[in-house]
Amino acid sequence: MAGIKRSQEWLIKRILSRINKLDERSDCCWIWKGAKSHGYGNIRHNYETFKVHRIIYAHFNGKIPDNLCVLHKCDNRACCNPEHLFLGDTMDNMLDMTNKGRSGKKLTPKEVMLIFGYAGTYASIARAFNISSGMVGHIKHGRAWGHLCFKEMEK
Repeated sequence: MAGIKRSQEWLIKRILSRINKLDERSDCCWIWKGAKSHGYGNIRHNYETFKVHRIIYAHFNGKIPDNLCVLHKCDNRACCNPEHLFLGDTMDNMLDMTNKGRSGKKLTPKEVMLIFGYAGTYASIARAFNISSGMVGHIKHGRAWGHLCFKEMEK
């Protein structure tokens, strides 16, 4: 057990040595200087690859419950500042992405209403509108654009 604790401490020291703290203030990002994948910091340890922001979150805030994501308030994937990290499920992550304007395609209200009323598989609808089938599901179930879709249902 002591070997595992020592290994974790060594990993944290290694991670912290590869972070560029632009400023000690909590509103400044801590930028990961090591390897990245899709903008997220990665580190190899004991033949496994880990996301750096998840390790930092767990180190400063405690264990991450299963099936939860570590999201960025600052919207900077390379940031490891624990003050910028928060937990959410996959839906929270999708909504955060949409609210911050990072969804791949901007839908118009007219397109959303067409998707809401469109009959077909989520995959076929997604292809027709160049969006993900997950977003189709969010629209169909009112988790995204619900204010439009449920207004239409009331008519």
